[in-house]
Amino acid sequence: MPKTTALAVAVIAMILGGCSGDKAETAKLTPAVVDTVAGSDQKQVTLTKDAVERISLETGSVSSGSGAETVVPYAAVIYDAEGLAWAYVDKGDNAFIREALEIDRIEGDTAYLTAGPAVGTKVAVVGVAELYGAETGIGK
Repeated sequence: MPKTTALAVAVIAMILGGCSGDKAETAKLTPAVVDTVAGSDQKQVTLTKDAVERISLETGSVSSGSGAETVVPYAAVIYDAEGLAWAYVDKGDNAFIREALEIDRIEGDTAYLTAGPAVGTKVAVVGVAELYGAETGIGK
């Protein structure tokens, strides 16, 4: 077999070898795993450590506003196609679940809520769009 043909066969074998369906190899290449939360229709997005670093993921906290209101950094808020507001709640170990928000008003960098996660809950504030894309398959 001529050297160029042997080289072409070797390159094709390497390419196809990467497409073998090996779950361990696929897991290394997959930056996020999306699972349905048992007993619900919610999805949990779990990022790899590399993905967390790549998107510079950061979290903030839900806190108390004036009166009975709770507040979140406005950066935590993402809107879906129907205009509903959501935030990604940190479940630990780089896992996040999207939870609904009811926003009373936005003032500067703060969203004042009438309903949403409890005070003290950690929410993603950087990497929110990437979490949404991983969950919903946008960009695939």
